[in-house]
Amino acid sequence: MKYYEIRMASDPAVTGLRDGGSQVEISRDGFVDKNQYDRLMSFIIGTNYWEKEDYNVDVIFNNIEYGVAERSAKLSDFICFRPHIVECPYIVSDLAKSVLERFQMGEHCFYPIKLYKNKVVQKERYYLLYTPILDFDIVDYPSTSFYTGHAILGTKKYIPIKSREDKLRNPLVWVEKGILTTTFDKTRDFFLSKVGGDFASEQLMEEILHQGLTGLNFPREKGAIFEYPE
Repeated sequence: MKYYEIRMASDPAVTGLRDGGSQVEISRDGFVDKNQYDRLMSFIIGTNYWEKEDYNVDVIFNNIEYGVAERSAKLSDFICFRPHIVECPYIVSDLAKSVLERFQMGEHCFYPIKLYKNKVVQKERYYLLYTPILDFDIVDYPSTSFYTGHAILGTKKYIPIKSREDKLRNPLVWVEKGILTTTFDKTRDFFLSKVGGDFASEQLMEEILHQGLTGLNFPREKGAIFEYPE
């Protein structure tokens, strides 16, 4: 089983944005319940995020009242938004949700979000996807290739990473070809990793492309790939 890196689309023809950035902002201005917005921000902002163990996700995300699209933004099936919410990679359309739900997503939830464009609430339903990031122990470090730099700039350099501790000491190294350990649930089709990146199984990737869902790019062999050894 192979898992391919997912990247957000940056093509203006897809996002509507010529200068990159986020299509949607989750804004406090539009929340009737300001406390709900503040709870959301207190959850995602702060250096102690990974130390938070006792929290109720449903309370935090149960009423996202207001996401406002940039004036020129297109609302793709997978939407880049701000502020960044750890463990919430995208806002997704109803169609994208229906496709994802046919696959093994692991622990996850779709929380409804109201999107506005030009002060008008959108009729189509959108959702914030929440899924916990998998821990460092899913990676077989000695069998995984890591690098720094960029091939195009001629600065790419492979770095030996033999353990979780090595990776924590070298946060700015990236996976090229990764091997998953037996602690990983190989039935999954989608996951986020603390080692870095969002990943989809080949089957999920092909279905997203087949359905013509917009907002994501799959660099395939040019991006990071994880593999579960058979």
